[in-house]
Amino acid sequence: MFDLLSLSEDAQIAIFLIIAEDAAKYFINKKFNKSAKNALNYCWEYIEKKNVRGDDLYELIGSEDDNIVYLQAEAKEEKDIRIWDCVIDSVAYTCRKAYEVYHEQLPQAVEIADFTLYEHFIAQYIVLDSYNEEKIRKIELFFMNNYTSNKVNISELKKLGQELLST
Repeated sequence: MFDLLSLSEDAQIAIFLIIAEDAAKYFINKKFNKSAKNALNYCWEYIEKKNVRGDDLYELIGSEDDNIVYLQAEAKEEKDIRIWDCVIDSVAYTCRKAYEVYHEQLPQAVEIADFTLYEHFIAQYIVLDSYNEEKIRKIELFFMNNYTSNKVNISELKKLGQELLST
């Protein structure tokens, strides 16, 4: 069984992001794609540069206007709602890690974004396409073999994500 917590913290976030980026390709309403990509890119920036704080990421999910939770509420198709679940879970998990790095108090909405969120996240992703279960196994195996303690290489992971998820 896959243990998310056995990965380095950046790898924990990266696995969410790689899968969420793949999920975004399933959007029925293609207008959602840009907002999802922007949110995920902000999370990648957190891993890569550590210049994004928890409050910055929280704005993507917790501000009153123009956030990804609001966009999910606008979604009409069940598939789009599930995809937003994947994106929101990814941003929330990244947000929590960013707050923890800076030892800042977590907003209530982010407190639940712990390692247990991964199960919900994966379940939403698998429902999008039956082949996604096989993709998950490949990704988890790769991460377990390469990122339990190693620093993540963002460009390598993005390339890997494209390769693994295109097969």
